[in-house]
Amino acid sequence: AARPAVVDIDTSSQVSLQAFREWHREKLKSEASQGMVQVFFLSYAQLWCEKQRSAITERFLVSRDPHAPKPFRVNAVVSQNPSFAESFSCPAGSPMNPHQKCKLW
Repeated sequence: AARPAVVDIDTSSQVSLQAFREWHREKLKSEASQGMVQVFFLSYAQLWCEKQRSAITERFLVSRDPHAPKPFRVNAVVSQNPSFAESFSCPAGSPMNPHQKCKLW
């Protein structure tokens, strides 16, 4: 059975953030600041930015496209990342920092 695309994106966002932090340490000889981590997440969200489709088009894509709808590719993914909540000071229990998070590995 195929795994949902959100799982793959979540895993890749975690690995990408880790790689960004390691690059920052090696090349800039310092830890990435809170602001730099925010820029990382904003850049991630920008990847999925697009003009909103009509509801009919969106329903058609949801029924045929194996990937999660684009709004979920951002919010569903980053809301599961403790680094996102920390860098943006999201209150515990808020939609972007739920108490229960999905963790694969």
